Amino acid sequence: MKVELSSQPDNAKVWVYQSNLELTDSDLAQIKEIGDFFLGQWESHNLPVNGSIDVYANRFIVISAFSDEDAMCGKAQDSQMRLIKELEDLVTGNLTDRMLVFYQEENN
Repeated sequence: MKVELSSQPDNAKVWVYQSNLELTDSDLAQIKEIGDFFLGQWESHNLPVNGSIDVYANRFIVISAFSDEDAMCGKAQDSQMRLIKELEDLVTGNLTDRMLVFYQEENN
């Protein structure tokens, strides 16, 4: 179920994926469409996961998740990773390279 990131409880899980390429308006529209569909069917132990998918600075995809259970099942976490891999193929960028580091210096 889609919820706003700001309404998630403090103990929600959060994943941040950074793109090596700046995401275009077309990328953002596709991420929203695919993300909304994903959030509508995301479950853990047959319970809906309250989640959000947001993009910041056209570079960072932030996914949050909260469920009424103590821990999300592996299947729910795996489906979230499949979503990122699907988005990675869609935007032809790299979202899973943990060696990337971005920083802002003045306006750059």
